[in-house]
Amino acid sequence: MPVLSNRRHELFAQAVALGVDPTKAYIQAGYEDTPSASANSFRLIADDRITKRVAELHEEAAAHAGVTIQRVIRELARIGFYDVRRAVRWGAAELRPGVGKRKGLVTTDLVLTPSDELDDDTAAAISEVRQTQQGAIVIKFCDKQAALVNLGRYLGVFNDKLEVTHKRSLEELVRESYELGRKRDEERLALERQAGPVIDGEAREVEAQGRDAAE
Repeated sequence: MPVLSNRRHELFAQAVALGVDPTKAYIQAGYEDTPSASANSFRLIADDRITKRVAELHEEAAAHAGVTIQRVIRELARIGFYDVRRAVRWGAAELRPGVGKRKGLVTTDLVLTPSDELDDDTAAAISEVRQTQQGAIVIKFCDKQAALVNLGRYLGVFNDKLEVTHKRSLEELVRESYELGRKRDEERLALERQAGPVIDGEAREVEAQGRDAAE
């Protein structure tokens, strides 16, 4: 469909298509910031012409970026079904006395898979690789659970109470995946401060030589 004849409607649709909160988009489009702005913004969203225009803008942006539903599903599947053993190999765990934070269960013979040997699916599931000031290597994977939840929602596996009958949009899936990922990322930041190798959830910390520095 062509650009909306109402300039403020067009500006509103463009802002919503970019992910701006409806109320903020309403104000950005030139409407007054009043107590009824929120309610008015949702009335605009319910307008069939604006809904179609937003969908059209989404499709144009996705096509320009080469984004398709198939591609997004494939990337979510890579995250949801990655196997950490393809990136890290470790030997048997043993209990060492130690002191303070260094005591407890220690994983020995921990080896990272060189980046040029990683398969594409595993590499796509890794969000960060860095070295700490102490010399440990931190490997952080994308949020597996968030990816599986979004895949399940798209495929209709989960029946959320608030979910309506139509399929969730591509943009909703991507946005929710990143939001869930950020929340879980914050919950696991404390793991990186622990000494010794950590392989749990998204944060995987291994020492450069795969040995306990306390030895």
